[in-house]
Amino acid sequence: MAKRPVRLSIRAERWLLTYITTLAELNPRAARDILLRLERLKDTLEDFPNMSERGPIPGTRRVVMRPLILTARLRDDVLEIAAIRHERQKAPDRKDHKSER
Repeated sequence: MAKRPVRLSIRAERWLLTYITTLAELNPRAARDILLRLERLKDTLEDFPNMSERGPIPGTRRVVMRPLILTARLRDDVLEIAAIRHERQKAPDRKDHKSER
């Protein structure tokens, strides 16, 4: 099976940038560690896009990279990380989501 590109949605990228900026002010090493771990995870997901459990929203996957939880979905032959949240944040309610297509 060919590798699938992995990318962050605009929403996920904005959330991550805000989170990393705040974290870097408190602990620059932890911020760098999370970014490095995310790059390694993206490399793994290119080869194994279905390696994680199914998400609460149909067509999504829940990827745990503590302390972050990522929601991924296949979109136009690209594995898109559609959302990111901290594990302390409440999980989104399934009925609150509508298809973004």
